[in-house]
Parts: sequence; C-alpha cells; structure tokens
Amino acid sequence: MNTQANQKEIPRVGPGEPITEPLPYEGTPMQVFAYLDIDQPFVAWASYRGVLVSAHAKYQPPQCPISMMFAGMIAAQNNVRFRNEMLIETWRQQHFPTCNSRLTGMYFFEDMASAQRLKNWGYHFTPEYLAELALHPSSSITKVDSNWITYAPLDKNGYITDPSWIPRYWSGEAHPDHEPLWELIAQGRAIVCGSDLRIRAYDNVYKAFPTALCLLETGRIAAHVGSDLGSIFPWLIKNDEATMKVQYHIDMEDAHNEVFLAKVHDYKGPRNYRDLAVGGEYFGLPHSEEYIVQFSVTDDFLYSVHASGALKNT
Repeated sequence: MNTQANQKEIPRVGPGEPITEPLPYEGTPMQVFAYLDIDQPFVAWASYRGVLVSAHAKYQPPQCPISMMFAGMIAAQNNVRFRNEMLIETWRQQHFPTCNSRLTGMYFFEDMASAQRLKNWGYHFTPEYLAELALHPSSSITKVDSNWITYAPLDKNGYITDPSWIPRYWSGEAHPDHEPLWELIAQGRAIVCGSDLRIRAYDNVYKAFPTALCLLETGRIAAHVGSDLGSIFPWLIKNDEATMKVQYHIDMEDAHNEVFLAKVHDYKGPRNYRDLAVGGEYFGLPHSEEYIVQFSVTDDFLYSVHASGALKNT
C-alpha cells in the first residue's frame, strides 16, 4: 500500500490551526479533544471518514444505536464495567433524564491539557490516539467531572459499593478531593482535524476492509457535503427474551437522495480516484459479521436499554 499517495487525499488541518476547508453547516464549531481507538476498525472508519456521528444525532428514541464505547464494552465482556455503567445509567434515567447518556454519547475534553492528564484509563489513552476535533455548534453537551468515575468506591472485584456520589456526578459538581477533570458527553457531530491520525486510521481500514474502500471514500465526500452516508453505527438487536446481539449497520439513506447526489456531483475537493475505482461498478461493504456479539440479558438490562431507546427488534 502506498501511504504517501493517500496523504494527498486528506484535507490538511493541523492541531491548533483553523479549519480552512468548507464546513457542512453554519456556525462556529467548538474545539474539543478525544482519544480515538483507531485499532478498532469501525472507529478507524469513522476517523478517516472525517466526521463522528453520535447515536442521537442521526436517530431518536425509541430506536437508536449505542455508542462505540458501549459496543466495545459488550464485545470485551467486561462484566464489572458493564454493571457499573448500568447503575450510573439507571440513575441518569430516573433523576437526570435531560443529561446525555454515557451509553449513546461521544466523549470529549475541552482542551489538550485536560486530555493529557489522563492516567490508567486504558491502552489507547496515549498521545498517538489523541485527536483534535471541531464539535458541531448544534450539538448538545453534558459536562461532568470524570473524577467521580475514577475515584468511585469499589469492592475488591471492582463493583461500585456506594452510589451516593452518582447524583453529584450527573449534577455537574466538581469532585471535592481532586482537581476537576471535565469531560463532555455530547450528542451531535464532530469533524476530525488534522491528517496524521486519519492516515493511520486509513491504514487500519485498508487492512480490515480492503474491498470497501470505494464506500469509505464516498462516505468521506458525503461527510464533506453534510450527509451521514457511509457512517457506521452499532445497534443492540433483541433476538428473543433471553438474548441480544450487537450488530453494525451502515447508513445508506442518502444513496437515492437527489439533493445529496447533486452536492456530490458539484464537490470540488480532493478525491481518491484509486479507491473510488475499487470494486468497479459495485460497492464493497465492510464485513461486519465477525464483529457481531451475542449475549444473554437480564430484566434489569432490558429495562435500561428500553428506557434509553437503544434497542432495535429483529
């Protein structure tokens, strides 16, 4: 693969620089920072495509996708974290329903310094995964101090023992014993700035889905003209009363939208013609079958996902 050739196809916006290419919306975006786990193929896809789209930005309850974070948690079968997140989510649903859910939102930091303060959050919370983004001005934001999560009282197995701090977390209070580390839980869209991380994301998509590069490039152009075509979302799908699965679906709603097709026709920005030629007359799709996760569920879990709207029947 010729990585150098692909560098020319990515609009250049470096960290700290203004976004000079046309934005697919009006208004001033908010500069934010996030760690993007581009080793996960679908996160890599979204990163190279250039615009992250949250679950509620495209879909609304009673049926909407879940976040990549939540899907990854289920795939990893991290039962301890899973139980803790469901407890936090139950408090949000019952007492803070206007706050954005941790199960469907995107996570950002307001500045580089805050993002760089993270310790022991996981393998991909390291400098090579840190990205600058431009958050759409219409996005909704819930601002919380992540210290409440970091320093939550746990038993020897890692389960939350005392949930009395959770209302203070959702209220947006600062932790009394630590310097606040503010985190934004957002619903909306965010442009990935710069080229380095996106180039590395492309390499990962190339390895995972080499026959889907035409659709990836089409999705990148679609993002530039304000469409969600080519976005990939994880969905919770109910198989029966006892089992569910996480399955990834790709957004193709605008494929026959004449207004969108006209915008693509008039698009004057860079195009990766080599990738657009992959597959000839046919789109190759990302092979998502190997990423489907089947799992058993409890009544409490079903209640929570029904309440958050993150459920799709077969």
